[in-house]
Amino acid sequence: YEDVIERLLIWLGWKPGRHKRMPKEFRELKGLVAEAIGGPGGFGDAFCDEWPIKNPRNYRECQAGESFTQRQRRAAVANTERNVFIPTERNGNTARVVDACEIGFEHLREESLEKLRALGVEVDEEIGVDDEVKIPSMVLYLMARNTSESFGLPANSPDAPRWKIYRRGRRSYNYWKDFGFIVMKLACPDKKL
Repeated sequence: YEDVIERLLIWLGWKPGRHKRMPKEFRELKGLVAEAIGGPGGFGDAFCDEWPIKNPRNYRECQAGESFTQRQRRAAVANTERNVFIPTERNGNTARVVDACEIGFEHLREESLEKLRALGVEVDEEIGVDDEVKIPSMVLYLMARNTSESFGLPANSPDAPRWKIYRRGRRSYNYWKDFGFIVMKLACPDKKL
C-alpha cells in the first residue's frame, strides 16, 4: 500500500486523565496501540493537552469526558478539521484512522443532520442503520462538511467533493454496528480520490 498511502495518521478522541498515584511508566492503552501502529509521533488527538478533569481523584474522574466545556469541544472540532480533514482533502493519497470523538462532535449533531437534509441527502438510506445504533456525530459532520475551500472553489460550491460512506457496488463499508468502524471516501465527480 505504500504507493497509495503517503502517511497513516491515527487521530484519537481525547486523553483520559492521569490519577496522581499512577506510576509515571504507565501509559494509556489507546496511545500505546496508536504508537505501535503509526510509529512515534504518528498519532494525535482532538483535545490536544486538555483533560476532562485536571487532577482526577478516582477512575471515574479520569474517564469523565462529559466534563469538557463547550469551548473545549469546539476547539477539538477545529483542531480535527485543521489537522485531519483539511490536509486529507488537500493532499489526498492518505488514509486516516480517526476516533469518532463523540464528546467533541455531539453538540453539532442536529446542525449536521439539518445540513444533510438541506442538501437532499436521505440520511437513513445513505447511512443504513437502524434506530438502535447511532451513527457517530463526526460522520454526520463530515458528510455535511463543505469542502469548497480545500479545493479552491467558491464558497458553498455545488462542485465541491462530498464525504460519503464508502460503497463498492451494493456493499456498504458501514461496519459501525458490528465492528465499530466506518470507511469513508471523498466523492468527487471528476476525480478519483
